[in-house]
Amino acid sequence: MRGASISINMLIVIIIAVIVLLAVASLFMGSFVPTSGAMSDVDAWNRGCGLWKIRGCSLTPKEEGSKTKVVPSITIPGYDPNGDGDYDTLGTACQRVFGLTNDPEKNEDAAKRCHKECCVIS
Repeated sequence: MRGASISINMLIVIIIAVIVLLAVASLFMGSFVPTSGAMSDVDAWNRGCGLWKIRGCSLTPKEEGSKTKVVPSITIPGYDPNGDGDYDTLGTACQRVFGLTNDPEKNEDAAKRCHKECCVIS
């Protein structure tokens, strides 16, 4: 009895089909298309707000002994809107999302607005 044999042409077709299937699968996994490292302001705000809530959602003194309360400096990994290579903070995200003129990490009125938007349930 003769064993089943595969011709060389059939073997080549199978190998090419497997390579094409792997290429298509990797497209869906994102290996061919580089992911952009840019995070939108709203995504950064949502992530930073979540981190703030986990930490208790409290405003911190501007400086040691200061009565002025500001947004804590919480760095948001992956958020670099100015492209300087350093990740920016929750205060930057809040300022950009809500169009604040003052930095919430330095100004109490801006900090209160960020706190209201993130932590106060109305």
